Amino acid sequence: MKWTRTETHQQSQRLEVLRQSANGIDATGHHVHRAFLASVPPRPSLDGLCTDELLQLLAMDGAEFNTKVDALRALARREPAVGLIPLLPSLGNGHRPLPFLRRPVDRLGALAAPAARTWAVDEREWLARLGKDVLADHPGPEALPGLIAELADQWETDT
Repeated sequence: MKWTRTETHQQSQRLEVLRQSANGIDATGHHVHRAFLASVPPRPSLDGLCTDELLQLLAMDGAEFNTKVDALRALARREPAVGLIPLLPSLGNGHRPLPFLRRPVDRLGALAAPAARTWAVDEREWLARLGKDVLADHPGPEALPGLIAELADQWETDT
């Protein structure tokens, strides 16, 4: 499923209406009663989309912030989506990841470990932290010498 510019524009309009109405102003600049908020339609749920469609939304350059957040929220309730791995570095700004990103990454488990090695050394702090967390939860065989050395140290300390 491809999102059209019309649908993206409609989302922008809804956001503007919400922003203005939260300040008590309608789209024409007149003051309105707060009950107006009840007439603003909610964003459509993305739960009806398949996983591939959600990943397409996340990959779109023009997709709205809230659309991507909703796609991540939907992915968090599904089986692991391996297609998320190559998209992950683009799912944040310079300072933090998109909301609800952590749960779909956690669901990937060890599947994300190879990519997490690259994330762990990224200059973006949020991505490096996420990569290090994945690697801490799912260490590879390269971690064995360090673990054995740590166990040996503990053995010596205890005796």
